[in-house]
Amino acid sequence: MVVNKSPIPIIRTKLHRPPLTDDLVSRPRLLKRLDQRRGRSLSLICAPAGYGKSTLLCNWLATRNCPTAWLSLDENDNDLRWFLNYLVEAVRSAFPEACADTVGMLNAEDMPAPSAVAATLVNELDGIGAELVVALDDYHVIGEPAVHVLLSELLRHPSPAFHLALATRHDPPLPLTSLRARAQVTEIRAQDLRFNAEESAAFIQNVLSMPVDETTVAVLEKKSEGWAAGLRMAAMSMRHQDDPGEFVTRLKTDNRFVMDYLVEEVLSQQPPHIQERLLTTSIFDRFCGPMCRAIHSPDAGSSADDNVGEDFVSFVERANLFVIPLDDQREWYRYHSLFQKLLQRQLRQRKSEEEISALHAGAAAWFAGEGLIEEALHHLLKSGDSKGAAQFVAECRNDVMNREQWHLLKRWLGLLPRDAIENNPGLLMLEAWTVIGWPEMAAPIQRAGELLAELPKFSPDTVRLQGELDVLSSLLHYGAADGKKALACAKSALDKLAPDQMSERSFALIILPMAYQMIGELTTGLSVVDDALNDKGIHRTMYHTRLLATLCFMYWMEADLKSVLQTARQYLKLGQELNLPESIAHGNYFMGISHYERNELAEAERFLTLVVKGPYVVNTHNFAHSAFALTMVYHATGRPIEARDISESVVSHALDTGH
Repeated sequence: MVVNKSPIPIIRTKLHRPPLTDDLVSRPRLLKRLDQRRGRSLSLICAPAGYGKSTLLCNWLATRNCPTAWLSLDENDNDLRWFLNYLVEAVRSAFPEACADTVGMLNAEDMPAPSAVAATLVNELDGIGAELVVALDDYHVIGEPAVHVLLSELLRHPSPAFHLALATRHDPPLPLTSLRARAQVTEIRAQDLRFNAEESAAFIQNVLSMPVDETTVAVLEKKSEGWAAGLRMAAMSMRHQDDPGEFVTRLKTDNRFVMDYLVEEVLSQQPPHIQERLLTTSIFDRFCGPMCRAIHSPDAGSSADDNVGEDFVSFVERANLFVIPLDDQREWYRYHSLFQKLLQRQLRQRKSEEEISALHAGAAAWFAGEGLIEEALHHLLKSGDSKGAAQFVAECRNDVMNREQWHLLKRWLGLLPRDAIENNPGLLMLEAWTVIGWPEMAAPIQRAGELLAELPKFSPDTVRLQGELDVLSSLLHYGAADGKKALACAKSALDKLAPDQMSERSFALIILPMAYQMIGELTTGLSVVDDALNDKGIHRTMYHTRLLATLCFMYWMEADLKSVLQTARQYLKLGQELNLPESIAHGNYFMGISHYERNELAEAERFLTLVVKGPYVVNTHNFAHSAFALTMVYHATGRPIEARDISESVVSHALDTGH
């Protein structure tokens, strides 16, 4: 079985369950509660920051005797396609062959409605045939309604073997009331997570690695109210006190348990260069030694040798300064979210906005150098450099276009301010590519042309952009049935486009022969495609499949059904070998409509059904055309009810996807 590859770049560290720390206090009363009720569909661990939600969840999963999966969520996951991609990857970490149909949906031009996605995912999870626990950490960062709808549907129709565990700071907008009514949810709240006297004593002694008297434990427990983060911070503050008793006395007389005070206590115990490092690395959602070295400030007070970043990471892990390893190799780390926020507050107090922006800019440069585009873009926007962020996307888009990851490009455009797009010709043309509908393309193409006219005419960058503009113009002219202008623009584009602009060149090479056909020069058009197919440089690539699709279309326009079938077979076979879902769907479409026109209705139904009733819709237009053709097959074979049902499915899909 062919397994579809993830359509979105994956940060694998998000899928690693954090290891348990040496100072862990086992909490059998809570573990027993979770374990006894594992037959329920949801475990909800809900409490404010610092109560040990993630630790409890990790501890419980470590005791389970069934496959488990972990996903650490962040703000970037507020997108249905993005979230679903990571959720599927988490499942596949336990069952690598799972959820192939759901991955197909991720490749679709238009994502189906969350309810439709959930129906497919539920069936696939049920088909795993083994118990699986999936833990989602920090679910409170999710605000996207479509994600909540997806999980709500999973919980309304749960697979008996699938169990979802959420750690969150507040109740998620999920059907908790109905789940409670059906006894399908186990809830662990702040009052459950609070450390009792015995647990507090064990925890403090573990942190300090020495016995602590009962009075001290009682004071710390009272002041922290059993709050794990407060207990840890207080214990760490005591480590280097000359007089721990005096410190406890200060806590006794203080009317508030002030976390800022304790953070300052912890920071003050560190060497100056470590303090600087803690503050500067607080801007990262994850960090590693090389990154810390790259953004090292020369005035931080430590030697700027090659190992300074790695030394810092080793130090904070040994000191247990609220860092969590994100992988088994202990390469990547993150701070506990509460500690990170407190450090960021200290950072804003000690450094100017300009200095913090410079840190983000340095981080963006490092991530960009490592090819981590999403994180580089995030830090560029955090630095306030929206123009630089726009230029960065414009520079990165070529490779992503060549891989046809249009959903990723749409996401990047959505992160940028509108004025940054309006003043960048490359991004305006990217916007035109992502809508790929003739009426919608016109405005960004016109604006891009106006901006290009102001640039140096013969510079390499301008020539590249002008070549791309010519391709888009050829598409517009072809859509307006102006074959001569489409032909001229396609030729001009091929003269200007660079070899690495494969996506743009392939579109130009598609329009060129079809424009020849439009003006009555079919033989010339076919020879253009034949010459390109004989180019060994594009043999058996995505470029090759597009040329075969062009031939199918041209033969169809000529009503040469025999040639359509012959070419469609090659197209379909190559698409399957290269695992290109869109090419497979188009190949089945051309096979189906050719058989229909030849009155070979059984064969037509077989191929069209593969498109219409397949696991996903890669291209909405192709789906609609295939559905209408299948409707005619049903009519021709005396099956009007099935014909009506298929027609209505097109309407439903269009409404579900907002197409």
